[in-house]
Amino acid sequence: MIELAKEILNIEWEIMRLYFDRCGEIGEFDFEELLNSEAMRGEEEGFIAKTVAMYENFPENGYNSPDAFYIIVIMASHAAGKLGLSREIALSFGKGYSFVRTGFISYDSIEPKQFLFHKLFYPLGSVSSIAWDDDPSVLTQKIKKVFERFRSWDENPKSFELDYLLYTKADDTWKEWDKICE
Repeated sequence: MIELAKEILNIEWEIMRLYFDRCGEIGEFDFEELLNSEAMRGEEEGFIAKTVAMYENFPENGYNSPDAFYIIVIMASHAAGKLGLSREIALSFGKGYSFVRTGFISYDSIEPKQFLFHKLFYPLGSVSSIAWDDDPSVLTQKIKKVFERFRSWDENPKSFELDYLLYTKADDTWKEWDKICE
């Protein structure tokens, strides 16, 4: 089961490596490094089983499953950490990335940065991962844009507060617009 999980994770890492290309080099997949990473801290239990479950259910669900959400959060958080984000910001980045990739959200720990990742990634809105476009030329640009914003929040936490106010006000504006158009 561990060997199958390693194969699956290696494939997913290569996909992520392609999508994160403009953010920097995340390197080759290293299973032991992932297991010992900041992203994995406290998440070891069930990781292998969830990886295999994601693979087994992939023909039916694709990335639209809680197992895929969980695995991608860990992997994207690890990749973001390798690119220099602090543990907290890397985890927020991983949750946001996984949300737009899978259509699932971290209900046990919803946070504003997850919401803003989605807003930055889909500025015109999208309600699910159906809008995910596998075209690397599009995805690498979007991911780079979002990653740079997360980097700025990491370097200057006040910039997050300003962005949050800006995007929540913009959301309120659209809600008002919808009321007018009813």
